[in-house]
Amino acid sequence: MLKLLVDGNKIKDELGNKFVFRGICLNSPDILIDEGHDFLQDLKEIKKLGANAVQVPICPAGWQFYPDYCEKILDPIVKLAKELNLYCYLD
Repeated sequence: MLKLLVDGNKIKDELGNKFVFRGICLNSPDILIDEGHDFLQDLKEIKKLGANAVQVPICPAGWQFYPDYCEKILDPIVKLAKELNLYCYLD
């Protein structure tokens, strides 16, 4: 993935090309896990829709409940986003 840079009020890739985020936000992954939902499949669907970014909300209730929140939930999301060439925004 190309690095992104801010040039004034524009985002550009490291080659100087204008970059526009086209992203979709997941529901809170800890809630999706509790519902038995496969949020990793959601990433694949997001990519199919033509998005180049995914926003992942991080809720305090989730990381407080799951002691291994980063390893169990965030690491697989970030890994798959990288494989799918999606920018991943952890919020």
